[in-house]
Amino acid sequence: MSAALRYEWVRTVTVRSTWLLVALAILLPAALTLFVAWATADFVESGQNAGPGGPGSENFAPFGLSGATVLLLGSLLVTVGAVAFGQEYRHGLIRVTLSVLPHRNAVFAAKTLMVIAVTVVTAIIAIAAVALGNYIGLAIGGTSDPTTLSAGLQAQFRALLVVLFFVLVAMSITALTRNQPLGILIPIVGAAVVEPIITLIAQFQEWTWIDWVLPFNGAIASVNTSGTEAWGHLGVSAIWLAAVLIPAWVLFARRDA
Repeated sequence: MSAALRYEWVRTVTVRSTWLLVALAILLPAALTLFVAWATADFVESGQNAGPGGPGSENFAPFGLSGATVLLLGSLLVTVGAVAFGQEYRHGLIRVTLSVLPHRNAVFAAKTLMVIAVTVVTAIIAIAAVALGNYIGLAIGGTSDPTTLSAGLQAQFRALLVVLFFVLVAMSITALTRNQPLGILIPIVGAAVVEPIITLIAQFQEWTWIDWVLPFNGAIASVNTSGTEAWGHLGVSAIWLAAVLIPAWVLFARRDA
């Protein structure tokens, strides 16, 4: 297992796209949050709750963590999960990997752990940068975020889990299909295009249960809700993740390279 982890560490740090995506994931959401916080500061100050920090609004963004911010962060990091398998399948290097490290369960576990480590570290820094951007933007606008520290930290923790969910789904789909573009596109298109359309149709059909079925939008919604509802959404997303992660692991261990 230690040899597999060292192998994955070298692979991860020597891929230039990893560092580029990490930098973008930290900078872009923070910059977006700063601009939005500054642009909506007047609404927050006037009590209309139309911007970050309005706890009575659908746009409530604790510490700047709106749905758009979390979606952007998750979309930027899905490639980190996809390349864990996709790069080697794309270039035929998976045979070399399995020749050097024949224990497939250890290889899969090492890839998963390395993806989790990179995602968690990056997401923690990015979420902190978002909070800083939100603070600066609101300060420039002459107001402050009314979110309590406890509520903000809980939202940040759930945002971390949501980003991790996006990345692990991308990794699992890539391992399952041996197709890196699919691993990248399915989470992004699913969250940004397919599920919003389904949600819109559900509103006309009065399908109130739809929020408890969709994996990506439900996960994102958990950031701006609290209590049982928030953790319920994350629980549904965890079931979806298990539905792709477990088959990916089983097939990787059993099928030909």
